[in-house]
Amino acid sequence: MKRWLFVCLIFVSYPLVLLAEKNPFNGFIENKGQWDNSVKFRKKVPHGFLLLQDAGWVYYLSNTFDSSHGHLDGQSSGALQESAAVGLSQAISTTFVGANKHPATSSMEAQSYYHNFFLGAEDHWASRVSEFNEVQYCDLYESIDLKMVSYGGAFKYDMIVSAGGNPGQIAMEWKGCGDVYLLNDNLIVETEFGQMMEQKPFAYQLINEDTVEVPARFSVDGRQVSFEFPDGYDKGKTLIIDPLLIFSTYSGSSTDNWGNTATFDKEGNTYAGGIIFGASTGIFVPSVGAFQEDFKGEFDVVLMKFDSTGSDLLFATYLGGEYAETPISLIVNSKNELVMMGTTSSPDFPTTSNAYQKLFGGGKLIEPLGYEDSLYVEGVDIFVSILNDSGTALIASSFLGGSENDGIIAVRGALTLNYGDQFRGEVNLDENDNIYIASNSSSPDFPMTNQIMSHSGYEDGLLVKMDAQLSAMKWGTFIGGDTTDVLFSVKPDGKGGVFVAGGTMSQALPFEVNGWKRANSGGAEGILLHFNESTSKVDAATFLGTDKSDQAYFVELDGSGDVYVLGQTKGNYYIKGDRYINPGSGQFLQKFNPDLRTTQWSTVFGSGTLPSNISPTAFLVSDCNNIYISGWGGSSINQSSSYNQGNTFGMPLTPDAFQSTTDGGDFYLIVFEPDAADVLYATYFGGNPGRDHVDGGTSRFDKRGVVHHAVCASCKLPNSAAHGIFPTTEGAWSETNNSDNCNLGVFKFDLSTLSASFVTNTPDLQNPDIKEGCAPFEFLFINESVGGETYFWDLGDGATSTNSDTVRHTYQSAGEYTITLTVTNPNTCKNLDVTTRQLVLTQGTYTLSPSATICYGESIQLEATGGTSYYWTPGTRGLSSTDIGSPTASPNATTTYFVEIYNDQNKCTFIDSLTVNVLEEITISSEIEAIYNCSGVSEYNFTGSVQGTDLAYWDFGDGSQSSDLIGVHQYATEGTFTTRLIAPNELCVEEVAEVIKVGELMVPNAFSPNGDGVNDRFEIQYIQPMPVTIVDRTGKVVYQNNEYTNQWDGDNLPTGIYYYDVVLPDFTTCNGWVHLLR
Repeated sequence: MKRWLFVCLIFVSYPLVLLAEKNPFNGFIENKGQWDNSVKFRKKVPHGFLLLQDAGWVYYLSNTFDSSHGHLDGQSSGALQESAAVGLSQAISTTFVGANKHPATSSMEAQSYYHNFFLGAEDHWASRVSEFNEVQYCDLYESIDLKMVSYGGAFKYDMIVSAGGNPGQIAMEWKGCGDVYLLNDNLIVETEFGQMMEQKPFAYQLINEDTVEVPARFSVDGRQVSFEFPDGYDKGKTLIIDPLLIFSTYSGSSTDNWGNTATFDKEGNTYAGGIIFGASTGIFVPSVGAFQEDFKGEFDVVLMKFDSTGSDLLFATYLGGEYAETPISLIVNSKNELVMMGTTSSPDFPTTSNAYQKLFGGGKLIEPLGYEDSLYVEGVDIFVSILNDSGTALIASSFLGGSENDGIIAVRGALTLNYGDQFRGEVNLDENDNIYIASNSSSPDFPMTNQIMSHSGYEDGLLVKMDAQLSAMKWGTFIGGDTTDVLFSVKPDGKGGVFVAGGTMSQALPFEVNGWKRANSGGAEGILLHFNESTSKVDAATFLGTDKSDQAYFVELDGSGDVYVLGQTKGNYYIKGDRYINPGSGQFLQKFNPDLRTTQWSTVFGSGTLPSNISPTAFLVSDCNNIYISGWGGSSINQSSSYNQGNTFGMPLTPDAFQSTTDGGDFYLIVFEPDAADVLYATYFGGNPGRDHVDGGTSRFDKRGVVHHAVCASCKLPNSAAHGIFPTTEGAWSETNNSDNCNLGVFKFDLSTLSASFVTNTPDLQNPDIKEGCAPFEFLFINESVGGETYFWDLGDGATSTNSDTVRHTYQSAGEYTITLTVTNPNTCKNLDVTTRQLVLTQGTYTLSPSATICYGESIQLEATGGTSYYWTPGTRGLSSTDIGSPTASPNATTTYFVEIYNDQNKCTFIDSLTVNVLEEITISSEIEAIYNCSGVSEYNFTGSVQGTDLAYWDFGDGSQSSDLIGVHQYATEGTFTTRLIAPNELCVEEVAEVIKVGELMVPNAFSPNGDGVNDRFEIQYIQPMPVTIVDRTGKVVYQNNEYTNQWDGDNLPTGIYYYDVVLPDFTTCNGWVHLLR
C-alpha cells in the first residue's frame, strides 16, 4: 500500500494575507442567529465561505474576501453577490433536486474552542457558537443520508444509501456557474475564477467485513449531476458514494510562476522554490512579515513553505534584485533554517553584513534556456542564502562569482541533455551545517579561499565548502579539464571528504582518474570522484559512460559508505550482476566501492528504448538500502530543439501503482530493492494532457522515502489557449492554475513508509473513533495502515483476524480490551510496525416503568432509572421535561415514548420505550323534564347523550336504574332525588348529576278560619309555591296570588263553596272547590 500524501498547485496570485494565514478555525460553524435562517452551518474556504442550507450549499467566492472577517452581518445568501460589489465575486449553489426540504441535521466532532459574534445589529449577536468537523443530513432522500466532512480549507461529502434506498434519486443542480462537464471522469465546473473539480466518485459497500468497491461515475445533464453504477451493486446492503470533492482557491488575478526545487524539514514540512514573473502578468503578495514583500526584477525567486499535509501555507516570500534569479537547490539545516543555492544577475541581490562576497562579480549577457524569458542581462553569479524558519529574516546571504558567468551551464549541447540542465547543481550540508556547493564556473578569477585546483577550460566544475554562516570559505576548487566540465551533485561522506558527480567533455583532467573507468570514450561522459579534505586532493575518480553521450546527475551513499550514481546514457551502458534490468534503456544505476575502483553492479532501467525516458530530479539510498528515484520526461518542452526526445511510455510499473497510465509526458517514481535486485514500487504521476516538468534544480527524498518535489505545472498547451492538467489532492492549499501560463506545483509522495494505523467505528459508520461501549457491543475496526503487505489483528479477547481492510467484532462481556494490529512488509526499512488501541466495555442495568393506560385528560408519571442523564422523545407529546428520569406525561392520544438512558459512570447507553394508551374521550350531556299531574306523583322525561362508551346508564336516585338513555320515569313517592347519568368504560367514568324534587299536589276541600289555630287557612301541599286564584259562585275573584304559600284565611268571606285554579310549573291548571266553614 502506497500513500500519496499531497499534491498542491501553488497560485501566487492570491491575496497574500489569506495565502499566508494558518487558521485553525476551519470546520462547520453552527448558526445561532448570527446569520440568516437559511444558513445551517458555515465553513471558511480560501477566498470565501461555504454555506450549508437545508437541501444543498452555496459557495460564496470573492477576490476581496478578508479571512479575518468572521461575520456576514446577517446577510442572506441571496445578498451575497451584492456584498462584494468592489472586486470580483460569485455565488455558486449546489441544490439536491427533489430532496427533503427540511432534513434533520446533526453535527459531530465538536472543536474545543468556540466563536462569539458581536458584529452588526444586536439581534444577530451570538455567543459560544460551536464548530464541528462533521455535519450529517438525515434522510436527505428516503433512506439516503449526506455526510459532510471538513478537511482544512476543503471538504468532502459522502452519500450513504441504506439498504433499500435508491441512489437514482440523487441529483445535484449547479447554479450561478458556467459550464458543467466531465473531463477524464472528473466533474469540472467553470467559474469566474477558473475551474472547480470533483474527482471521479468512489463508491463502496461493506460485505463480509470487506470493503468492496462499486464502480461509479458522474452523469451530467446540463447543470444537473447524478451518479451511475454501470455494474450495479448489492441493494440489500448500505452503499457509500464518496466523490472526494476538491475545493479550489481563487483570486481575480495571477502571475506566471515556474517550479525548480524542493526540500523538507524534520517536521515533514515542504519547501518549494521557483521563479516568478512581474506584475504585468499578475499579482503575488507575499505573506505578512515576509523577508521580501516586493517584486524587484525581471524574474525573482519565490520561496514557499507548506505544512506536512500541504493544506496550509506557512510562509511565502520573494528573494531577488533588479534583474533575474533562479533557485537551484534547497536544504534545511539543523536549526530548521532554509539553505538555498541559486543564480542571480542582480548586483543588488540581498546580502548580509557578514557575507563572504558582498559584491556582484558579473559576466556576460546569457540566455541559458535560449529564449528571452531566461535572460540574464548582467551576467550571472551564484548566490547562497539562509532564511529563517518563518521566512521573515535573511540569516546569511552571499554572492559567489567572478567576472565571467557562474552557476549556469553556458553551452547548450552535450552537457545539457534535458531542458533545465542549465540550472543543475546542489547545496548540501555536513553534520556541523557547513555548506557544500557543487556547480560550475566560467570565471578564472572566481574568488576562492584555499584554492586547490585552477580553472582549466571554457567552463569548469566548481566545488566549494562554506562555513555555516556564509562568512568564510573553508576551501574551493575547480574540477575540470581543457573543455567543459560541470558538477551536479555533492555528498559529504562524514569522514572528511565529499563525493561529487557531474559531466565532462574533457579527455584529460588535472588529477589522476584512478577508478573503474580511467578514460573518456569520447564526447560527453559522466564523472564521479571523491575529494579528500584532509589532503586537498581528488583521491578517487572514474569516468562513467559509453562512446555516446552520458551524464551523472546524482551521487548517494549507503550506511557502509558504498557509492551509488544515477545518470543518463545514449549508448549501450555497462551491465554487471544479476540485477533488475530493462535492456536498452537510457537510465543507468551503478554501485561502487568507496575507492571507486570496483563496481559492484550496474544496470539500466526504463522502457527498453533510447533516448532516455526521464530527466532525474531526486535520488536516495535509504537506511535499509532501498533505492528511490524520481524524474520527469516526454514533455513537449523537452522534446524541442536539441534536448532529449524521449518519453515516459512503456516504463516498468508495479500492480499497486498510484497511476498506471501516461500521456508520455509525466513524472515517474520508482523504488528498487537493495542492490536493485527487483522493483518494489513504480508509478507514473501527472495529468493528461499535461506539460509537467522542472525548470532545472533538485528536489529531495527524506530518509523514509518521501519525495518532496517542485514542478512547473499546468503550463499552456502548445498552439492552444488551454492549460495542461496537474493532479491535486483534496484539502491541498490550492488546486487550480489561474495564470496565463504555468504555476509552481508541489507534490509530496510517500513511496515506502510502513505505518500501522486503524480507527474504530460502529458497523453503521455513525460513531467514528468510538472507544467505549456497553457489552454486548459490536465494533468495526478500519485499517488505515500504510505500506503493509500482511496484517494480524489481536482483538484482545482471544479472537484474531488477518483481514486487510476491516474487521467486525462483538465483545460479549464487560472489561478492558487491547486491540493490536501488526503490519509487516519485508520490503521496507522498518519491516514491521505495531499499533494498539484500548477499548472499555461496561455492563449496566436500568429500569423503565411499564406501559400504562390512562383516561383522556389524565397525566401519568413515567419512571426510568439507571442513568446519569436521560433523553425522552417525543418531547412535543405532553412531557413535562425531556431530560429527567421521571417526567410527567399528559398525552391527548396514545403515545409511545422513547428514552435514551446514559450512565456516565459505566458509559452504558440504553434505549427503550413504553406506551401510554389513552382511552377514548367520553363526552356526556343530559336533560330532565317533569311531567306534572293534578293528582298523583309527577313523572319525568330523562334524555341522555353519550360518546366514547356503550356502557352508559341512568341512576334515578330512588334505587332504580335504566340503560335506556331516553325514557320516562315515574317516581312512587314525592321527595328530593339526585339523578345521575353515568358513562363508564374499562377504566374511566364520566357522569352528570342533577337534583330534582318530586311532588304530589294535595288540595283540601274545606277549612275553618275560626282562630282556633286548627285548619284556619287554605293549605295546599306541593313542592313549591305556585299561582292560585279563588272565585265565588258568581265567578268573582275573591283571592289571587302568583306565589301562593298558604296565606289565604278566607278574608272574612261568608261560609260557602268557593272555586280554585292552581297553575303547575308546566302551566297545567288544576281546579276544584273548597268549603269555607265559619
